[in-house]
Amino acid sequence: MANYRVYYPCHMVALGTYCSNSGVQVHGVQSVNMNTSFNLEQVFELGQIEIYENIEGIPNVEITIEKVLDGYPLIYHLGTRGSSSSALNNRTNQRADFFLATFSDALNSSSGTPAAQAYCSGVYIQSLNYTLPVQGQCRESVSFVGNDKVWRTGSFSNLPTFNNNDSPASPSGTMKRQNVKMGLTGSVWPTLLPGITVSNGSGYNVETAGIFGAHIQDVTISTSLNREDLFELGRRKPYYRFANFPVAVDCTINMTAGGTTPYDAVNANSDATANLSNEPIVITLDDGTKFNLGTKNKLQSVSYSGRRFHPEE
Repeated sequence: MANYRVYYPCHMVALGTYCSNSGVQVHGVQSVNMNTSFNLEQVFELGQIEIYENIEGIPNVEITIEKVLDGYPLIYHLGTRGSSSSALNNRTNQRADFFLATFSDALNSSSGTPAAQAYCSGVYIQSLNYTLPVQGQCRESVSFVGNDKVWRTGSFSNLPTFNNNDSPASPSGTMKRQNVKMGLTGSVWPTLLPGITVSNGSGYNVETAGIFGAHIQDVTISTSLNREDLFELGRRKPYYRFANFPVAVDCTINMTAGGTTPYDAVNANSDATANLSNEPIVITLDDGTKFNLGTKNKLQSVSYSGRRFHPEE
């Protein structure tokens, strides 16, 4: 029976260790994008205007998966299984297998035998992005890069399926604004943020009489590994895609002016040799997710802006 369309309950995403021919389903997936490009190089010759040879380069496959934070393993962890430590430079060496299975649109969940399955072997993580918004769910977006993709319509890899009863693993459900831990035992924020309380050299967003010292609206954490191909004689495709270290991690924090300090409270002195200091940032959620950005974060820019109210809005 042919599908009239492919929509959200008809397909599922799984990630497996490299060359394992099996995967673990990714829970809470909101979107998946897969783009394949073929690099062509044209060779001409003296004596004719027509192409002498149209050389087909190495295919490039890019995959982006976005999921809500729900207590299930992160895409980043599923895509780097097998690493001997949690260090970034160790995890970047790990390759993964990506599976996208498509099922009949007559089913209520992705179960049984798929109609087709995309298999991308040996993909590397390229970039990470985490969004903790004031509206909606906290999300993770991970991009992978590779060179191989096969669509299967007969023999499939062994993958778990859904039974139409899936739900968040966290008792709190999907992570939302109220699930970001605050207070002296919660997240650690830069002390430069106006309204943040400093205790033992670290900054905390403390609630007093029902009001937080800083009205933090949303946080974005992102990094790109900027991978490059390594080639060798005797082999067509790259034998390794290395991450360019050092890797920069950007953390953007938006907040509403108000709280105990209703201004940006950042001074810029052109005569001072050091306007800034290193800051620790650790953001924790109720489902156990923790973003530890280390102790050497420095303010790169601060923007203070307002907007005039229009009566017609």
